[in-house]
Amino acid sequence: MFRVHSKNVAALTLGWLLYLAGQRSCVGEHLTKMKLFLFITHLMHRFTFEQPEDSPPITIKGTNGITNIPQPYEIKVTDRR
Repeated sequence: MFRVHSKNVAALTLGWLLYLAGQRSCVGEHLTKMKLFLFITHLMHRFTFEQPEDSPPITIKGTNGITNIPQPYEIKVTDRR
């Protein structure tokens, strides 16, 4: 919890939190998820994704930091047409 020394700052902070959580978190979140799903399924339908034979195996281990950074990897993408 944050320490607040002024009532105005507390009201402003509470006001912002109401719009960042719950049903009001993002107006376009549902549309964005739907578009991302359609984009990825289109890629999966049109292309074949495979690992090149001479590349090292892909691992799920990453480098820890502020976020989990994946290790570099190679992928071969071929058109299905």
